Amino acid sequence: MCGMATRGTTEGAGRPSADALPVDGRALSFALGDRLTAAETPVAAFDHAASPGGIRLYPATEHTRILALRSPVGHRRFYEVDDGVEDALDDADDWQRA
Repeated sequence: MCGMATRGTTEGAGRPSADALPVDGRALSFALGDRLTAAETPVAAFDHAASPGGIRLYPATEHTRILALRSPVGHRRFYEVDDGVEDALDDADDWQRA
């Protein structure tokens, strides 16, 4: 799945995008991501430093998390990521713990 390599910062006007994530992950459909996270409490939350976008991390398996990326206009995308994602987000300049 992922090698936790840092990707680019953001796309246009400081908006968070999948390309701005400091992790690699497997994209999930909206329906699946929404269903997997609907009744769960996030284990961690991060806000984007330059915009109102954010990330919420949800438990998935022993070694993975579901990452929910929220754009500034409220669109959500879901990714399955390794459980080391919190460390990568803590180290990323564009993301701050909420």
